[in-house]
Amino acid sequence: MPILLFAAGPALSQAVNCNDDFIKLRQDAETKGQALQKAGQRKATPAELCPLFRRFGEAEAKMVGFLVKNAAVCQIPPEVIKNVRTNHAKTVDIRTRVCAAANAPTAPATPSLGLSGALTTTPAVPAPGTGTGVFDTLTGNVLQQ
Repeated sequence: MPILLFAAGPALSQAVNCNDDFIKLRQDAETKGQALQKAGQRKATPAELCPLFRRFGEAEAKMVGFLVKNAAVCQIPPEVIKNVRTNHAKTVDIRTRVCAAANAPTAPATPSLGLSGALTTTPAVPAPGTGTGVFDTLTGNVLQQ
C-alpha cells in the first residue's frame, strides 16, 4: 500500500512506495556497479573506468537522496543512511582519483635503444692493454707467455 506525501502547492500529491521505489533505485545502482566491476576485472584503463564510476556515483546519489528524503515516511534507521552515505563518499573519492588519472597527461614514449641497448650499455670486450680478457688466466695472458 503506497504511502502518500503531500507536496506544498496547488493540491499536488506524490505517492511513495518505499519498497518498490527503493528497489528500482538499488537495481539501477547494482547494474551500473556490475558494469564497473566487469571493466575492472578486464583491467580497463582509467579513461574507460571514469564514465562508469560517474554513472555508478549518480545512481548511488539517487539512492542516498531517496533515503534521506523519505527517512521518516519509510521508517529508515539513521544507521542505514549513514552507511549508504559512507559508501557513496568512498565511491566519490575513488571516482575522483580514477578520473584524475584518466585526465592526466601521459609522458611521451622514449625512443628505444633497440636490442643492443636492452642487452648492455657498456662494451662486452675489454679494451686492449688492460690486462684482462678472454685468454687471461690467474697468472696472466697465456698467449703472451
